[in-house]
Amino acid sequence: MAAKANNLPDSEVVPSAVREVTSILRAAHDIHPTHPRIAYLCVCGAAEECLSADPFLRGNGVLLFAFRLKRWTETNDETLGDGKLRPSDVRDIQSFYLEYYQKNIHALFKFIEDYRHFEGWGPAPMPLWPTPMDGFKALRTLSVRADRAELLTYACGIALPLYKVVEHLSKDEQLPPEILEAHNEVKRLAEIFRPYMIYPSDPYSDDHFIWRIPEIRAVKNALRGKFYPSSNTQGDNNSENTEIIGNNPADTPVGINWRPMIEIISLLLISFFVICLFQLLMF
Repeated sequence: MAAKANNLPDSEVVPSAVREVTSILRAAHDIHPTHPRIAYLCVCGAAEECLSADPFLRGNGVLLFAFRLKRWTETNDETLGDGKLRPSDVRDIQSFYLEYYQKNIHALFKFIEDYRHFEGWGPAPMPLWPTPMDGFKALRTLSVRADRAELLTYACGIALPLYKVVEHLSKDEQLPPEILEAHNEVKRLAEIFRPYMIYPSDPYSDDHFIWRIPEIRAVKNALRGKFYPSSNTQGDNNSENTEIIGNNPADTPVGINWRPMIEIISLLLISFFVICLFQLLMF
């Protein structure tokens, strides 16, 4: 996100040697409208992350970039004006992280697990702290679980760099166990809810609107392995991991796991079909 009127450093102009700083600055831009002091602390954490990623500042453009971050923290401190952290800043950033986790991640994931559909509700602008019914107004029937899964994917993308800021600013003291537990849960959910280009891959977005397209749904169902025989001629052998080549049991390879290959082929075919469909709609 480019720097706007909030005067925050540009998150998209970062040297490649310290590209980890980009996610922290993006989080600062998102948090700044409601919590400017926390956004300032994120920039301080970005400066620390820059030194951690390249301690000797030898990367291309890293020295100038680190100097600009340090200069920004000194000239944009709205409290003491000297760019130094207050004694309460560590406590504030830790409290904010726990609050963000509880309201933006834990509540959303609980909502996704407890509810599947709300009939007759559609999307609306989301606040920073979404509660289960925030962001919905009477509009049309919508698959709510997929919509909340996208919000959870976005929230995990903010919480992960926010934890780095907590780590850097709390380096002189031990982190509370509740923060460590929250971070472990965020990492676990970030592995499930990942950003996607065409269609989501998490198990909670099975009601995503793209699966309503009959052709895509037919391809998905056809490539789930339903073309395998329902029973195996070998009796109790596991037919799920065995492909029947012929009627002769000697021709049947046992123990070959075809599932990863089938999943890769299915994803490629669905992606190809979606691209073709979009191309047809453009003309």
